[in-house]
Amino acid sequence: MNIIKNILVPVNFSKSSKNAVTTAIAMCKRHDAELHLMHIIDTEQLIPTAGMNIPLTGLEDKMIYELNQKLKQYAQEISSAEGLVCHTYCDSGFVPYAISEKAKALNADLIVIGGRNKNSVSNLLPGNTAYNVVKQALQPVLIVPATSKSISFKNILMPVRPILNIAEKYEFIKPIIKKNGASVFVLGAANEYQPQKYQAMKNVISKTVEDMGKHNVPAEHEYYFRSKLADAVIEKSKKLRADLIVITTTFNRSIKQFFVGSYTRKIANNNSTPVLCIKPYNMVLEDYDMKMQLKTPALS
Repeated sequence: MNIIKNILVPVNFSKSSKNAVTTAIAMCKRHDAELHLMHIIDTEQLIPTAGMNIPLTGLEDKMIYELNQKLKQYAQEISSAEGLVCHTYCDSGFVPYAISEKAKALNADLIVIGGRNKNSVSNLLPGNTAYNVVKQALQPVLIVPATSKSISFKNILMPVRPILNIAEKYEFIKPIIKKNGASVFVLGAANEYQPQKYQAMKNVISKTVEDMGKHNVPAEHEYYFRSKLADAVIEKSKKLRADLIVITTTFNRSIKQFFVGSYTRKIANNNSTPVLCIKPYNMVLEDYDMKMQLKTPALS
């Protein structure tokens, strides 16, 4: 069983990030974990536009120092009030990459990040920070809605598609289920254009639900066999009044997906429920290998 001991939370002092911190604090208490707060100065915001005459010499260092002091004070307030071990980090760079690198350096078990308002126009674009962190990070990412605070997860919705990582996903959320005394609803979601995968998915779900029963986890399941899988998940979460959705993250880089939006993006950006995004293990390895190749100079 995976153990959650280090939780990283990107902080920009907005209402959204404070909601994420509130969720992370509650999780740290339940899991006896340490809290890591990080603020990143987006270097793209430091580039002067045409007509501006701003000297950048020393500006970034000054901003990092001032924000680091603010972050340390915030962490001290949390430690005093909540009795948690709380670490702080302040850096600059491309935000999603900086978060991903810090999570890897800390060996973080989970990243908790605030989402944007689901009605925001920015959520229609691929540049959404939370979504880009999900794409970049190797660790599971919990996206907390901007509109609500989430303290506990009693009612968990776990959509399952014909992707062979159901066991991985269930293994990661086992401690979350246990610490929250949660019930689980497993939604088998198969695309109507992939009938050959339906029976295999059904068999795996049956075994997973059976295992939950052996561990005294209240569990129900049903199957959805049509198109628009993301819409089905969002609709089901509303009916169940779920307080956590656990999804497998996959990314389709086609032009159609760029404009219409992937399964992951639709659920993460159009839901008022926290969404825990977990990459399949093979995708994590592929991402890691690709990052290592980018860092390693080619040999002549």
